[in-house]
Amino acid sequence: MGMQDGFENLAKEKLKSEELNVFLFLLSRVDFENIIRVSPNEICEALKMRRGNVSRAMRKLKEKHLIDVGEFHSFKLSSEIGWKGKVQNLRKEQAKQTKLSMNRNLPTKTDLEAENVAYEKLSKFKDSKEG
Repeated sequence: MGMQDGFENLAKEKLKSEELNVFLFLLSRVDFENIIRVSPNEICEALKMRRGNVSRAMRKLKEKHLIDVGEFHSFKLSSEIGWKGKVQNLRKEQAKQTKLSMNRNLPTKTDLEAENVAYEKLSKFKDSKEG
């Protein structure tokens, strides 16, 4: 099942030619629960691409959260793009992805410390201007 919003977001990603070719090849190999079992060498041979180009395309696809590294030398298609498997497992995957994206957006301890330092400097600056 393909996700319409996912396809729209994919179109907005403006994938480069090699990234798109690799992504389409990966889509052709999606198995149940969105697992993709294919080696980089298979991709190179099928698409007549150099290993470095395939690696770069895969890295970009991971950065854009279109695929993720799975278990046992596999990849996993983002459930925002499509799903192959039971709907109840899709719901579990979506809940997991929501939790992960929320954690990615949370400020880190370093972010909070930097914000506190900036706030203290601003307070001292205001106090010196008023005094």
